[in-house]
Amino acid sequence: MTISQRLDRLARDLAWLATQDRWSHQHDDLQYQLASLATEPDLLLPAQLRCAVIGQALHAARAAQCLDADERRFLVAGLRCLLRDAGLDLAEGSPPPQPPAPAPASASASQPSSTESQLLRALDQHAIVSVGDARGDILHVNDRFVEISGYSREELAGRNHRIVRSGQHPPEFYKSLWDTISSGRVWFGEICNRRKDGTHYWVAATIVPFLGDGVTPTRYVSIRTDITAVKALEREAKEASSAKTDFLSRMSHELRTPMNAILGFVQLLEIDPSLGEEQLDSVGEISRAGTHLLSLLDDILDLARIESGRIPLSIEPVSVTSLLAECRDLMAPVADRRGVRIHLPDPSPALVLADRVRLKQALLNLVSNAIKYNREGGRVDICCVPDSAHMLRISVTDTGLGIPETKHAQLFEPFNRLGAEQSEVEGTGIGLCIVSSLCEMMGGQVGVESTEGEGSTFWISLPTAEPVDSQAPAPAQVASAAAGGGSVDGRRRSILYIEDNPINLRLVARVFEMRDHIELISAHEPLLGLELAQVHRPDLILLDINLPGMDGYEVLERLRADPELAATPVVALTASAMPGDIERGKQAGFNDYLTKPINVGDLLALADSLK
Repeated sequence: MTISQRLDRLARDLAWLATQDRWSHQHDDLQYQLASLATEPDLLLPAQLRCAVIGQALHAARAAQCLDADERRFLVAGLRCLLRDAGLDLAEGSPPPQPPAPAPASASASQPSSTESQLLRALDQHAIVSVGDARGDILHVNDRFVEISGYSREELAGRNHRIVRSGQHPPEFYKSLWDTISSGRVWFGEICNRRKDGTHYWVAATIVPFLGDGVTPTRYVSIRTDITAVKALEREAKEASSAKTDFLSRMSHELRTPMNAILGFVQLLEIDPSLGEEQLDSVGEISRAGTHLLSLLDDILDLARIESGRIPLSIEPVSVTSLLAECRDLMAPVADRRGVRIHLPDPSPALVLADRVRLKQALLNLVSNAIKYNREGGRVDICCVPDSAHMLRISVTDTGLGIPETKHAQLFEPFNRLGAEQSEVEGTGIGLCIVSSLCEMMGGQVGVESTEGEGSTFWISLPTAEPVDSQAPAPAQVASAAAGGGSVDGRRRSILYIEDNPINLRLVARVFEMRDHIELISAHEPLLGLELAQVHRPDLILLDINLPGMDGYEVLERLRADPELAATPVVALTASAMPGDIERGKQAGFNDYLTKPINVGDLLALADSLK
């Protein structure tokens, strides 16, 4: 395919993609293709100008993503006009134009050919254009340059382009730009410039060097698009996303605080030997409802984080066999209650490239659905097969009622349970949407195959990784919550709990009453907690994060600064459960980070570690 044909293909793809709602990956791919074309060593001058036009159109098309449908149609029409005026072929069926012949050797570098002139006229109508000499001094500007900069042609003539520098970019930025164009290569980028009145404006710029008859540029054509409005929209979107994240964090904290009391005391009631069967059944209903509410909260927060692009991923080789075994062990009690059998594939060294935590979340969702929507006494089969040379497909098959083919497309829509909300099966309608989004973020795909009356197969396809000589650690075993006993040496161990919520203080006190060797010291505000820590020298400190007057991070900092307390284990016990909160806690130096609602077994395991 010739360079001209490749440019036409790029223009056609761009004109179509500009009409779509979301296409960030395709946008990046077009930019990469354009950059590759622009650096071709035999790129003719008209083709260089066409590269510049496409570069400006890319920036304009990105702006279209922020507009409503009517505004987008208007912008796309102008974009297609710009591409056609530059001689680019947008008709899929028409033969691509032949690349123009190079200008005669006798032609002066300062007098462009008729093809160049035609392209420059097209650019002059649609873009902010200037021409500079080999030093960067201005030889020509068009009306749009004069309009946006606020300078007259007389004020600009002979002046260096530095006249519009804003001071917003470091010297290294301009050095890199100059190194690129002075070596004969096309430069693409975004620049903040300054008007005559001192205000700033942003442009997407393409600078094309003209080499004349030699290898050293004799002049430069700069083609720019005003993206000030786009930058403002991006800034507003970033601020809105930040505000949304802050709101989600606060909502998560505020909802988890009462849930901590509900689920915490329920766990204590579940192991209370004085309760009768009917009472335990009522407690179980409260526990299931509370757990479902917490699951709904987590799903909504996850979906919101995915939509705002705030879920960080750590892509690494993950053992499929190990992860599936963990999922089976976690879901076995649920499957046993319904008489459903879970069958795993034979162990294999297969590895996929994924975020381990998020892949586990996706697989647990699929296995949970396969159990919930199965028949009594049914089975769940999990298998792994190559999907292609570099992809592995993990399938979860159930023996349930199946899903009509007409509803397959709706399965991954948020809050759409396809009528299952009328059944006794609990659910949120968010899980499959999250699974689909997470898989796409990890470079994979998700799909479904189902036959009514026979069952369904949901699958995840992910990139494979080369096997490594390592063995995944076995899942940690959780200590029995009901086990008691004293310390090995008979000495009581002290735990200091700094928490401003009296209900949480009572809950933790009730939990540690189950351990004879634990003495709990409580502090309802941070300064008192620091004083008690200095007096009692506890064996372990439990610390809330959101405290009045001084947050948990400052308390931790003061504890670490005290030579007598620096080595004391400090465990965060908080309702701040967003991924960013947990990561910040680990980096701050907490020995562990536990989130509310608390797991009674986790607290008792902490107590037992002090024996």
